Amino acid sequence: IEHKPSSRFAGCVRIVSPSNNNELLPIEKFCSKAIDGAKFHPSQFSRNEICEISRLAVRPQFRRRKADNFDGAASGAINEQTYSEEELRCFPFLAIGLYLSIASLAVRAGTHHAFVMMEPRLARSMSFLGIKFEQLGPAIEYHGLRAPYYISAGMLTRTLPVGFQTLMHNIDKEVEKGCLAARNNDDNDEYIKKMYSSKFYKNDSPNISLRESHKWCESKGLYLPQ
Repeated sequence: IEHKPSSRFAGCVRIVSPSNNNELLPIEKFCSKAIDGAKFHPSQFSRNEICEISRLAVRPQFRRRKADNFDGAASGAINEQTYSEEELRCFPFLAIGLYLSIASLAVRAGTHHAFVMMEPRLARSMSFLGIKFEQLGPAIEYHGLRAPYYISAGMLTRTLPVGFQTLMHNIDKEVEKGCLAARNNDDNDEYIKKMYSSKFYKNDSPNISLRESHKWCESKGLYLPQ
């Protein structure tokens, strides 16, 4: 995510997908004990339908609120003269925007199932905002205290609040532009090609819908039951 006025990148996130049937996700390779006996396990699904979300990061200067006192750039605090009040109010939603961006990429790639090792407090924060991950096992020490979680495209969109539905749709439009630009730059990249489809929102799309039983209504700006 880029802060356009300053051209600074505010945050990033990574999606990891197996390149072949024998390649393991990082959660399988490094945290296998944490998901032993889990209700959902990567081995239960086709390798081309799973992914792992990782390395979510928001730069320190985009995590602080205007109410915090500015104590110098070295501390990562917000300079009140640099960002507007409206921009500052958006900072807490950067993590949500990153997760919705990943959701858009995953859906476009035909990826139905996502796994993630994250801090339990982040999972709780996401749950309060309507993005509900299912915890698969206990928290373990893995780059800090983290627990394994699972979410599917259907789980995400069934619980997504109305406001975030609109945000998801707008993000997906931006992702589509990026995928199309990337495809035009390298038409031989099969991964990029399958993420862009002019039929994405039609019933005959090879990709799964953003909602299993809902359709985007352009005039209302919402997902509505089919």
